[in-house]
Parts: sequence; C-alpha cells; structure tokens
Amino acid sequence: MNLKFTKGEGTGNDFVVLYNPKGRPDYLTAQVVKQLCDRHFGIGADGVLSIEKGRNAPLFMRMINPDGTEAEMCGNGIRVVTAYAVQVLGVKANPVDIETPAGVKPCAYEIRNGTVDTVSVGMGRPRVAGQVVELPGIRFVGWSVSTGNPHFVVPSRDPMQDARRYGPDLSKHPIFPDGTNVEFIKQTGESSCELAVYERGAGITLSCGSGTTAAVAAGAWADMFPIQNPVQVNLPGGTLWVTMDDGGSALLKGPARLVFAGEITL
Repeated sequence: MNLKFTKGEGTGNDFVVLYNPKGRPDYLTAQVVKQLCDRHFGIGADGVLSIEKGRNAPLFMRMINPDGTEAEMCGNGIRVVTAYAVQVLGVKANPVDIETPAGVKPCAYEIRNGTVDTVSVGMGRPRVAGQVVELPGIRFVGWSVSTGNPHFVVPSRDPMQDARRYGPDLSKHPIFPDGTNVEFIKQTGESSCELAVYERGAGITLSCGSGTTAAVAAGAWADMFPIQNPVQVNLPGGTLWVTMDDGGSALLKGPARLVFAGEITL
C-alpha cells in the first residue's frame, strides 16, 4: 500500500506525521513503525505521530516510539501536531487543544512568514520526588519526575557522555517497572542549563520536550532555578524554554516545523 505522510521536527526531534481521524489503523503495526522510522531503509524519525479524533478535544495525538511502543506524552511531538493542525488541517483556534494519553494540553502558537514558528504547551503540573538509583559501581542521586510520562533527572558534568554511557541501563532499571526516560542536566547559569536525553524506546535523541520540562521542574524543586523565570535549556538539537509558575505548572515553548510531505510504499 502507498502511505501519505508529513515529516516534522521540533529542535531536531523528528517525526513521521500521519492523519488517521478514525483512530490507529490496523496496518500501523510495530513492524511498520520500525520501517517508517528506519533512517536507512525508511523515512527516518524518532517516532510516529498519529493524529486522530479526540474524545475530550477535537484532536488526539498518539505518539509511537521507533520500537513500536506508545508513549503517554511528547512535548516536541505535540508542537509538531499543532503546526500540522494549523497548516494542513486549517485549524483556526489559538490555542489548539490536543488530547493525549496524559490529558488535554493547550497549545498556543505564533505565526511567522505564514507558517507556525513557535508553540507554547501547557504541560500541567509535573510530579517530582527525590530518587536514588544504583548501577554496578556507581550511585545516581537525582529526581523522579512525571510529566504524564516517566523521567529520571540526574545532575551531570558531561551530559552527553553520561547519556551514552549510562542512559541504556538507567532507562531499563528494575526500579522503573515501565522503563523511564533519562535526562542528564548541567546547570550553566541562574536560568539556563545543558541537557542530554536518553529516551525510553528511542535511545539518544537531539531533543525531548517532556524531558526538558521534567529537568526544569526538578531544578525548580531543588531550588536550582527561580520560579516564573523562563529557563533556557540547550539541547543538541536547539533551545527550548520552560517556565514554572507559583502553582508548580509548567509551560514549554519551542519551535515546530513541517519539513516535507511525501508518499511511501509499505
């Protein structure tokens, strides 16, 4: 069969976007998702976004990892879905309400030169708790954070080196029964940090929106970052901003772009 798709990205976190208003189609199996995400024999992506009809909002976002598993939430993906809703589906509302397995998220967008430029997502109130995880010969003291999906945030002197070395084992550690995303954070200023992410089901990615939100929420909880000031988070794929309010809710802001559209034979 021939499948029409759109390719989108947010700070280098890239996705195959499919419009399935009737729900996840039978053909969209784990094997097909792996084929679509394969960077040598497919389109190439960090995941597949299936845009479906929502129950509690006009649109529902289903995020499928490259290994075929589904994620509860994707902060970069939902910004790409917002761009698709506005530019392809012709949605006029601003903000756009998008339903996810982690709830309905309001997504306010800014237009530049006729296309969506940046999107601000109300990520809700992350739940943060101190967490200690041990691997053979090393002990990690960090924070367990839920942004609708699970995260383990760890202070680091060299985030990318640690993500490569420890990310796979921490992500699958038995203390996290459903697995977890792992964020390695290095504070670089009063309201700035460097971040590297190992994503559950995907591995190291250039960026992770929910992981960025989790890292800033953990930093605010630990008094690393001030409340109500946008925190600049520098990732390999670009820069995101997270603002925490007095009530503990997070606003994630960053770019979103539709790269190209095409058709692939499955």
